Amino acid sequence: MKRRHFLQLSSTALLGVLAGCNTKEEDYLFEIEVRSDDKVGHLVYQSKSFPKETAGKTKTIIIGGGVAGLTSAYRLREKDFLLFELSDRFGGSSSSETHGSTVFAQGAHYDMTYPEKFGGNVMQLLEELDITEKNGAFYQFKEKEYIIPESFLTTSKYKGEYYNEVLFSTDETKKFYDLIQPFYSKITLPSRLSAEETKVLNKIDFKTWLLEQGINLTEQLVTGLNYHLIDDFGAGIEKVSAFAGIAYYAVRPEFGECCATFSPPEGNYYFINKFLKHIPSEKLKENHLVTSIEKKEGQFEITVVDVAEKKIKVHHAEEVIYAGQKHSLKYILKGKQPALSNLEQAPWMVVNILLKEGNTIPFGAWQNEDLSNESEFMGFVDSTTQTSKGDRVLTAYYCFASSDKHQLTKVPELRKEIVAQTCQNISSFFNLKDEELISQIEKVYINLMGHAMPIPIPDYLFNDLNDNREHEKLVYAGVDNGRLPFLTEAIDSGLKAVELLGHK
Repeated sequence: MKRRHFLQLSSTALLGVLAGCNTKEEDYLFEIEVRSDDKVGHLVYQSKSFPKETAGKTKTIIIGGGVAGLTSAYRLREKDFLLFELSDRFGGSSSSETHGSTVFAQGAHYDMTYPEKFGGNVMQLLEELDITEKNGAFYQFKEKEYIIPESFLTTSKYKGEYYNEVLFSTDETKKFYDLIQPFYSKITLPSRLSAEETKVLNKIDFKTWLLEQGINLTEQLVTGLNYHLIDDFGAGIEKVSAFAGIAYYAVRPEFGECCATFSPPEGNYYFINKFLKHIPSEKLKENHLVTSIEKKEGQFEITVVDVAEKKIKVHHAEEVIYAGQKHSLKYILKGKQPALSNLEQAPWMVVNILLKEGNTIPFGAWQNEDLSNESEFMGFVDSTTQTSKGDRVLTAYYCFASSDKHQLTKVPELRKEIVAQTCQNISSFFNLKDEELISQIEKVYINLMGHAMPIPIPDYLFNDLNDNREHEKLVYAGVDNGRLPFLTEAIDSGLKAVELLGHK
């Protein structure tokens, strides 16, 4: 799939891309709020003037409040621990936002029925949290009101025509699915539990493997495959490994009544909230930036900036679970650095458009996928199917090349142009005039994630930093630790981290 760069190397070029919108500044009668956690450099510089104090000793310190970190915290909820999270909210790439009584996803927004072949520890935890229940060969979601009806599931637009699928029903698509079929019994989640014979597929890219299997990569098939893979992995068939490409399809339930899509209005923050209800709130510290981890005299010294109190606090712990962004380790971990040469991450931008009550924007489907667009615009989710309330949010998703992550810093100053481009993208999907959408907007939220997900390139998977860690009591969790960017992988990594420290 050709992808015109939406974020260019300069603001001038970016403005040039967006100039086609022709949306005048006075047309914006609504607020645009931009959210980004790209504030580390500023905080570190600002904290130089903060007073320093020594905090108490804690058995376990967890760094990172996403799915992996909260999973570890849930396992240790009755023990002595503290969790530090840089952001002012938990969830990481599964975060959500609230506007009045309206809640909506600002990151990962759905999951699917889990087959019984998935790892038992993860499935047991989801049952403990009252999220799923076993029904035959599947673990199904208990809150059925968040299941998206199949008739409203998806609308795809390709070359001006609308379809209800991304991979069209062609002979080549059937041949592709036939090729994937044998892997249903061999590849599972967490991926570490997959059959050893399949892991060699981590060595080559998906496109090469498909060609070797005699698949005719038609434009239509490549467009569909790339859309799927970019949507979940941040890159297409030329970049992700063959294992990752096959896994995308092989870990999903085979299509039928058992295969349900679960998407609450808050997206995967639903799972975050389930964890938070069981973890003592006093042990969870948001707005806390960890700036240093150092082993000293048989314990770990962790320096933390308390953003709210404007203090630097030095904590001591017997053990550390690092569930934060691995690219930050080079700045904060003193001593031997773990090998991260195969870690490449995809930046994402989420644009939430809150519509006015009584709006007349047509309804397409829950997920509206734009296969015709050559930019980084992936499509948008319509909350109409997710809630019985009258509020409505259109959430647009953009996935960028990993080399473009630093360009996201330009978004706040170009917020109006980006909203204009998004309105153009959504309006063109419905064949509307831009003004028809813009006039019905109440407010827009933009969420920037410079390191939203690891891209499973060849040789990335199955390289667990824990296997060669310098300190026995400093362990790693998170999907950016040699795993696929799936919820179940994040949960498993949090469970494994606790297990490695010897906790039961």
